[in-house]
Amino acid sequence: EIERIEIERENSEEAMASYGRDGLRDRQNLFGSGGGGGGGGDIQLTIDPSFDLDTEVDGLRGKIGRMKGLALDIQHESRLNSDILNSLEDTVAKARTNLKRTMKRIDRAFKLTGSSHILLLLVFAMGVLTLFYVWTKVYAAGKFVGKLAGLA
Repeated sequence: EIERIEIERENSEEAMASYGRDGLRDRQNLFGSGGGGGGGGDIQLTIDPSFDLDTEVDGLRGKIGRMKGLALDIQHESRLNSDILNSLEDTVAKARTNLKRTMKRIDRAFKLTGSSHILLLLVFAMGVLTLFYVWTKVYAAGKFVGKLAGLA
């Protein structure tokens, strides 16, 4: 249903004359009457009798209440997110400190051992390869001797 609101303006010619080339003059309200003068800015408002203002006000109150509840929920969620973010920042700072401490320990341990661990690793690898070589040669020689003994 379309609501019918009529606004009639008295002295409309006076209102149009009060506008200057640059808009409203100083101390004039929207309807063109002077700041201190009385008079020509009366408004008459007629509202359709079937329009129920109380129902509209109650509807607006309900909407405002829902908006207030939503705003409070948003505020609560924002505080929770802020707390979680602060906690995460503290955790990252602690992890960074622990990582720095661990890196210092590893660096110190590496400097104390020097490069002798690589030399020991190379000696071990050479020993294992040498044992494997000797074992294959002994196995091949045993097979060869077995074939000779089996033929005779």
